Amino acid sequence: AFDKLSQKIKIEFITSSIFKIKSKPKIIGVIPARYASTRLPGKPLIDICGLPMIVHTMKRAMMSEILDEVIVATDDQRIFDIVKKYGGKAMMTDKNHVDGICRMQEVSTKFNGDIFVSINGDEPLLNHYDIEKSVHGLINDLDISASMLVIPYTERNNYSNIKVVLNHNSEVLYTSRSDIPSDARVEKQVMWKGYYIVSFTKTFLDKYVYELKDSPLNERESLNENKILEYGYKIKAVKTDTNALSVDTPEDLEIVREMMKKDKLFLLYKDCKID
Repeated sequence: AFDKLSQKIKIEFITSSIFKIKSKPKIIGVIPARYASTRLPGKPLIDICGLPMIVHTMKRAMMSEILDEVIVATDDQRIFDIVKKYGGKAMMTDKNHVDGICRMQEVSTKFNGDIFVSINGDEPLLNHYDIEKSVHGLINDLDISASMLVIPYTERNNYSNIKVVLNHNSEVLYTSRSDIPSDARVEKQVMWKGYYIVSFTKTFLDKYVYELKDSPLNERESLNENKILEYGYKIKAVKTDTNALSVDTPEDLEIVREMMKKDKLFLLYKDCKID
């Protein structure tokens, strides 16, 4: 009980006891950002209403009160320079990382933290309150290794978006690029889509990189959540509702540009100065 409570408040004892001083965990937000992209080369640097995409994501993540630091993890000097230019923190990481989790784990070797939150760099409409939801999904359940956000979803046959199936405890059963559960015997119903703000404890992050080898379902779907599940670890799904849109295609980019013009959070940083 003290372990769980100490995730939220600092606990100290004025008398000697078996209890150690407990304090809130240090939480680091990491934004993996690769330059290479098949459909949108140089995606993190693409202009959206006067600012590079990665700057939008970074500035919004920095609004989160639960994060102690925000680090952009990149393999490209151009992205590194832009982040620093707009007042952010960046770290050059190995070009050979197989996924964003491995890139984030490298950051964890340089920046001390108890919880690390992966925030996709192609989420320029990110709502910073959703970061807190993901973190609380992790720290409120001591039996959980990671937590991710899910949002209601109705589109069919879009293999860019990740569909998620949950159990009664809002734990992830499976993730897929296909539409799941199937509509073969029922009328079309709302599905859950993964919204890529994923939180890990530092302990599990190291375990993922150093101990969990690739798995058949991860190789088949190219979704690292499946590797976690195949090894028997639990992922908490935190339900939220947002109009945020990942930029995966040129069509997505145009939609986001129009949405950004009316976005209230954008007004808070649109005139940010260059260092």
